[in-house]
Amino acid sequence: MIAKDFFGYREGQDITKIPVNNLAYPSKNVQVHKGKIVTRLGIENDGFAAIADAPITGEFVWKDALFGEIPMRTTGQNVQMKYGGLWITIFSSLSATLVRVRFATWVDNTGTIIKKRLFFVDGTANIYEWTGGIGVIASYDAGAQTITISGDLNLNQLGFDDGSGSNYTVTVIRFSGGAVAGTEDKTTDDNCTDKVLHITTTLPTAPAVGDIVIQKPISNTPSSLSGFLMDEIYNYKNHLVVWNFDRVDVRMSHVETKLIFTIPAAGSRTALTAVQFQLSGAPTAMISKKESTKEVLWISTRDEWFKVTKTNEINAYSLWVDIERVESAERTGALPYAVSKHKGDIIYMGQDQTLSRITTVEIVGRDDFQLLSDDVEDLLLRLDMTEIRMYYHQRYTYICLPAENMLLLVDMVEGFFQPPATLAMSHISIIDGVKYGHSSARGETFYLFKGRNDLGAPIAAVIAFGYLQGENELRYKECTRVGYSGRMTVATAVSVEWQHETDAAKQSTLSEFNGGDVRFLSSGDDDSFSTHPFATRSWAGDDAGDEVKRFYMFDSLEGVAMFEYRPIFTLSPVTGDADNPNVDMEFHLLAWNTDEEMSTTKIEDSFFVTR
Repeated sequence: MIAKDFFGYREGQDITKIPVNNLAYPSKNVQVHKGKIVTRLGIENDGFAAIADAPITGEFVWKDALFGEIPMRTTGQNVQMKYGGLWITIFSSLSATLVRVRFATWVDNTGTIIKKRLFFVDGTANIYEWTGGIGVIASYDAGAQTITISGDLNLNQLGFDDGSGSNYTVTVIRFSGGAVAGTEDKTTDDNCTDKVLHITTTLPTAPAVGDIVIQKPISNTPSSLSGFLMDEIYNYKNHLVVWNFDRVDVRMSHVETKLIFTIPAAGSRTALTAVQFQLSGAPTAMISKKESTKEVLWISTRDEWFKVTKTNEINAYSLWVDIERVESAERTGALPYAVSKHKGDIIYMGQDQTLSRITTVEIVGRDDFQLLSDDVEDLLLRLDMTEIRMYYHQRYTYICLPAENMLLLVDMVEGFFQPPATLAMSHISIIDGVKYGHSSARGETFYLFKGRNDLGAPIAAVIAFGYLQGENELRYKECTRVGYSGRMTVATAVSVEWQHETDAAKQSTLSEFNGGDVRFLSSGDDDSFSTHPFATRSWAGDDAGDEVKRFYMFDSLEGVAMFEYRPIFTLSPVTGDADNPNVDMEFHLLAWNTDEEMSTTKIEDSFFVTR
């Protein structure tokens, strides 16, 4: 029996029916990539100290900000931006009882230039706003109470609003030794048309060259949304769309006038004015997708999907949007926020805890719902999906399950699930093309798939297969020798449990070895890569080194007469000493083999039907 060219993880089939190439329960913390099984890489703190007992409740990467890409996250009552490798608090007035924070951008073209604003909601009646205005300080004049910024752009072009008619707050952030040395809030009355910012009172500590000044986020409570608690905010064709989990009405803002949700009389409505409509149930998720030449907003309720399309003229209902019910069946809608896009198709986790894809056949105008999770049906049904989040990047859909401390990956190219990864993570951000995870336990952000441990703790990895009947099903067979082909680090310990009959009913045999036991091939014997497919950066070529070494390993087993068997690989670091505990290991499985033969043992009479 030879097992190689592996595929993904299955759970839901009878464990004796899982193909030999697929992984089965209790596999975890490994991934299958192009036929090879690898232990997943670890997580490493991104350099900013964790905030205890304040998990990350929201994230957003503002890619089209005037200042450039600005990563954002929320923890506790704080909104933070990442600048110069530091997470800096720019706002501290979020709700003390918030569960999550949601973000959306909006184009403001009513000022002197067109610029985007960032809006976010925390489940209250407030809509928070940030212009993204950031200026790098070139000099400070305490006598004139002015801050001069560097660069060619003036303050308005950097995102600062005119403060001459309505003063607002700016925050001066000082740095020292690679950390934030202090922050000061000051009021500005400047029109921001040049590079010199006037503040109304003197700074107690003078900023230095390279420090920054930002326009501080503010809180808005639109009068037309009085009593409307906002769980979601989304941008659709420059309407800000808001809704609440306990209401069936959806509100869309004015396109050009900031935060106006007042609905004009029917005869006064235009394509720009605010819109309000009702669904058959409270919304749970929304996402837009391109269909033909139109951008369509898909909104899910518990049991249905709706398509909202901006129209070119007012319809019979005095609305500038058409609303079409797409699917009507029990629990076909998405779980809260559990949506992402894969090459224009919507991927969502349903209320029945199945993963599906929505595709649109343009020629016939038909929407198809395709089930993606049949291979892991039982896995999804037993998981707690509270505050689930989904992302798509490169070839994978990432499903964060913070209530389970678990990450699920779906390979959208080869069409299979990966085994679960145990990670206490609530959100993912893609910053400069690198994957970052945000902790569901404390205020911490970390690199994903970097190094060989999780923040200094070893990774517990398991590679398990289903029970195999081999070439002679319903006949006794024996195995006396097994072989393993792969790559591993010297610091890796491998324990392979060979279970004979389901749940090792007949016998369980251990085959154990570690990186210090095996005969590695020398560099002259092996010129293969040690690239890890999920690394933050490639380890191939000059960066690969010789840490992950090629090996073949064989072991003898006691010949046990059996109908079925399976191997379970448990991978861990080779134990270190108390002063230098080892937490690093890496293992790649390319193939395993048994010398399965027919056994001479006869089938016992007790197995036969009694006559």
